[in-house]
Amino acid sequence: MKVIRYNWKLIFILMSLAIVLGILICTTSAWGQWRTNQRTHQLSLLPESSTLRLCRDFTNQTSRNFRNLIATFDESAPRRLVLACHYDSKIIPGQVMIAATDSAVPCAMMLDIAQTLAPYMYKRVAQQIGLQLIFFDGEEAFRDWTATDSLYGSRHLAQKWEQKWYPSSSSLNNFELSKEIDRIDVLMLLDLLGAANPSIGNTIGMGANELFSQLADVEANLRSTGCLNSIRRNVFNKQLSYNQVEDDHIPFLKRGVPILHLITVPFPSVWHRASDNANALHYPTIDHMTAVIRVFVAKYLGIAPA
Repeated sequence: MKVIRYNWKLIFILMSLAIVLGILICTTSAWGQWRTNQRTHQLSLLPESSTLRLCRDFTNQTSRNFRNLIATFDESAPRRLVLACHYDSKIIPGQVMIAATDSAVPCAMMLDIAQTLAPYMYKRVAQQIGLQLIFFDGEEAFRDWTATDSLYGSRHLAQKWEQKWYPSSSSLNNFELSKEIDRIDVLMLLDLLGAANPSIGNTIGMGANELFSQLADVEANLRSTGCLNSIRRNVFNKQLSYNQVEDDHIPFLKRGVPILHLITVPFPSVWHRASDNANALHYPTIDHMTAVIRVFVAKYLGIAPA
């Protein structure tokens, strides 16, 4: 008999995120404020740390309010590994959109990784690299997807950070300025994850081929050591893919930021349907992907096993 061990902490987070991120029929400002407060509360549940800073990035476009939620471990670190996803859901009139794969699961995966690694962040070897979580608002189009009706939060933040100066040296004798966006080593964007049998390829033109290969190697090494037994096939494929998808990474890619776009192609069959709920999720697959990304992040930051 094969015994499968589930990450019940992650499942609990998934269920709570499904509640928090669901039900997007009402678009009143009061409801939007409630949703933002709930998501900020989820971030506030991360382990206490003197190096953790939470903030809301506010933008007002087309008479609608958007709030990106940003959590930064060690804001003073000059470089950053960024994990990102969007927390808004597609609005379909007359339907309840839970949006489990799009993107409650990516939100939950990021929170799980943060909760797991937070106690060890101060021990990391790469002290010059911090970890940042970005939850973008306004990824979905209100009508048809266009350059102006989509990616509201990410377009705003990329433009803001391109214009914001950062002192890249603390030495008065060697004082230099760089742009805030240039602090990002790589932006790892998670989207449309949680269904069974995902396939994530190494999308060409993202500037992070070597990092994607390292991610696939982590998966292979974990499987060879018996740490991954929940699903049979690997998720991350080193073969170059030409299936570039428009997503929240685009405003950053256009500004030269290397991208790891973790999105399954083809999309899950429940994409933008009311059936994108808990019944569409395959928890062993979610646990598998979370374990791989968690180890990749730990290795990148130089966090040694406890």
